[in-house]
Amino acid sequence: VATVRTLFLYARGADDFDAYLGTLPLGLSWADSRADVEAKLGVPNKTGGNGAISYWASWDALGIGITYWTTDVSDLSTRPHHLAFYEPRK
Repeated sequence: VATVRTLFLYARGADDFDAYLGTLPLGLSWADSRADVEAKLGVPNKTGGNGAISYWASWDALGIGITYWTTDVSDLSTRPHHLAFYEPRK
Protein backbone atom coordinates (compact mmCIF):
# COMPACT_ATOMS: atom_id res chain seq x y z
CA VAL A 1 0.00 0.00 0.00
CA ALA A 2 1.45 3.35 -1.05
CA THR A 3 1.05 6.33 1.24
CA VAL A 4 1.34 9.94 0.14
CA ARG A 5 3.34 11.84 2.76
CA THR A 6 3.74 15.20 1.04
CA LEU A 7 1.86 16.92 -1.77
CA PHE A 8 3.69 19.61 -3.75
CA LEU A 9 1.88 22.32 -5.74
CA TYR A 10 3.88 24.58 -8.06
CA ALA A 11 3.46 28.12 -9.34
CA ARG A 12 3.58 28.80 -13.07
CA GLY A 13 7.13 28.41 -14.37
CA ALA A 14 8.50 26.96 -11.15
CA ASP A 15 10.96 24.23 -12.15
CA ASP A 16 9.32 24.21 -15.62
CA PHE A 17 5.91 23.22 -14.22
CA ASP A 18 2.57 24.73 -15.13
CA ALA A 19 0.75 26.30 -12.21
CA TYR A 20 -1.63 24.29 -10.11
CA LEU A 21 -4.97 25.78 -11.23
CA GLY A 22 -7.22 24.58 -8.44
CA THR A 23 -8.20 26.56 -5.37
CA LEU A 24 -5.37 26.72 -2.87
CA PRO A 25 -6.25 25.90 0.73
CA LEU A 26 -6.17 28.27 3.70
CA GLY A 27 -7.18 31.24 1.55
CA LEU A 28 -3.81 31.28 -0.23
CA SER A 29 -3.23 32.47 -3.78
CA TRP A 30 -0.24 32.31 -6.13
CA ALA A 31 -0.54 36.12 -6.28
CA ASP A 32 0.05 36.44 -2.51
CA SER A 33 3.23 38.12 -1.39
CA ARG A 34 5.15 36.69 1.54
CA ALA A 35 3.63 39.49 3.64
CA ASP A 36 0.14 38.38 2.52
CA VAL A 37 0.90 34.75 3.38
CA GLU A 38 2.15 35.65 6.85
CA ALA A 39 -0.91 37.85 7.44
CA LYS A 40 -3.11 34.85 6.59
CA LEU A 41 -1.14 32.09 8.32
CA GLY A 42 0.75 33.94 11.04
CA VAL A 43 4.45 33.79 11.78
CA PRO A 44 6.02 30.54 10.53
CA ASN A 45 7.50 28.27 13.18
CA LYS A 46 10.51 27.42 10.98
CA THR A 47 12.35 29.29 8.24
CA GLY A 48 15.49 28.68 6.23
CA GLY A 49 17.53 29.43 3.18
CA ASN A 50 19.78 31.99 4.83
CA GLY A 51 20.57 33.62 1.49
CA ALA A 52 22.25 30.51 0.10
CA ILE A 53 19.14 28.80 -1.27
CA SER A 54 15.57 29.94 -1.79
CA TYR A 55 13.90 31.28 1.34
CA TRP A 56 11.39 28.84 2.81
CA ALA A 57 8.97 28.88 5.72
CA SER A 58 6.85 26.24 7.40
CA TRP A 59 3.81 26.16 9.63
CA ASP A 60 4.03 22.66 11.08
CA ALA A 61 0.79 22.92 13.07
CA LEU A 62 -1.01 23.60 9.76
CA GLY A 63 1.01 21.08 7.74
CA ILE A 64 2.25 23.56 5.13
CA GLY A 65 5.64 24.64 3.88
CA ILE A 66 6.23 27.36 1.30
CA THR A 67 9.36 27.97 -0.74
CA TYR A 68 9.61 31.43 -2.31
CA TRP A 69 11.22 32.73 -5.50
CA THR A 70 13.99 34.61 -3.67
CA THR A 71 17.06 33.90 -1.56
CA ASP A 72 16.59 37.26 0.20
CA VAL A 73 15.29 36.49 3.69
CA SER A 74 14.02 40.07 4.13
CA ASP A 75 12.00 40.21 0.86
CA LEU A 76 8.35 40.42 1.91
CA SER A 77 7.17 41.04 -1.68
CA THR A 78 8.29 37.67 -3.05
CA ARG A 79 5.66 35.18 -4.12
CA PRO A 80 5.39 31.41 -3.55
CA HIS A 81 7.45 29.18 -5.85
CA HIS A 82 5.83 26.02 -4.50
CA LEU A 83 3.78 24.79 -1.58
CA ALA A 84 4.18 21.52 0.28
CA PHE A 85 1.36 20.01 2.29
CA TYR A 86 2.02 17.32 4.89
CA GLU A 87 0.49 15.86 8.02
CA PRO A 88 0.27 18.63 10.65
CA ARG A 89 2.74 18.32 13.54
CA LYS A 90 2.61 19.74 17.02
